Amino acid sequence: MNKIFFVSHELTLDDQQSQKVLKRFEQYAKALNRSSQLDRKIMVFVKAEKSLDSSRKTQYFLNLQIHPLYNRYLFSMNLFLQLARYCLKHSRSPILLIAGDPWIDSCIVTVLKRVFWWMPIRTQMSIHGDLINQENCLLKRWVKKMTLIILLNSSDTIRVVSEHLRKAIIDDLDVKASKIFVSPIPISLPELSDSAGGSKKYIAFIGRLHPERGLSEYLKLIKCLKQVSDDFKYLVAGDGPNRDSFLGEIARIVGIENVVYRGLLSDEEMASVWKDCKILLSTAPAEGYGLTIRESILNGTFVIARKNSGTLEARKEFNYGLHIYQDVDEAVALVSSLMQTTYSLSSMEKTRNLVNKSNEESINNLINSWC
Repeated sequence: MNKIFFVSHELTLDDQQSQKVLKRFEQYAKALNRSSQLDRKIMVFVKAEKSLDSSRKTQYFLNLQIHPLYNRYLFSMNLFLQLARYCLKHSRSPILLIAGDPWIDSCIVTVLKRVFWWMPIRTQMSIHGDLINQENCLLKRWVKKMTLIILLNSSDTIRVVSEHLRKAIIDDLDVKASKIFVSPIPISLPELSDSAGGSKKYIAFIGRLHPERGLSEYLKLIKCLKQVSDDFKYLVAGDGPNRDSFLGEIARIVGIENVVYRGLLSDEEMASVWKDCKILLSTAPAEGYGLTIRESILNGTFVIARKNSGTLEARKEFNYGLHIYQDVDEAVALVSSLMQTTYSLSSMEKTRNLVNKSNEESINNLINSWC
């Protein structure tokens, strides 16, 4: 595969989420070049308001070729036209278009492949979570399902981040199993330190502040925990449409002095959060992969997570640190017990070795799909 494009309508060089995605693809491109012994760059378009100097474009991304596009308001259309122009210019070169999301970006790469049907263009989609079942409206759910079936069957390869997502796509969306491969998101390994010790004190909620993450159940849990002890402290890291109402309700239940809000943080800033958190309380009714759950365990923070396909799969990978609950009473009992327990450093080290091996396998699966 000569030319690889990562196609995303949301990327900038300014926000933290885009930085995480770009650093991840820098890691993939580096592994690709190491395995092929070639110097290939993954090409990426990003939104920009003004000209970007070369130092900003290459500060972290030695293996990416960053192309700024300056029309932010019609970015998806501009992105499509720029990709079309590139395809025409290199019509004889094999091209791989990797869709950044399963909706807009997948539509862009699918239409490009159809328009330039005579060119050697391949496409790849990525699925990181349940895209249908959390939609309450039956009509919207049906429309989403039909759209996904068309897009998935039009794609040459499909990356999923967990085995249970692979099975769900095959069973529910009538997609050929041969197209799908499992490649979890690689997990950054923190420095092994004494951060698993007894100085941790917070019960954390980390992630998007959105109803799909089980916010109402989290509030129900802390109401019950309030009855157990007035000494529990809570930390919230993340952002989303329900931020103000969620934080306000926590403060009303436990008192504002017992709540710390850190906002949306970079990976580097999250290090201080993990150092302070004793327990990650994950109330999401569904998990595609559970990256935060895995990061928590690697940082010596216990996880108490709602039972679902994603957490059950994670439990097979981690036999220490992850506790699954089915009802509120069970979760409350787990919190009370684990707040008095010290995380095992020896278990952290074993987990790190397993994750390091899993990271290598995941990246190899991904770059092999590009060749």
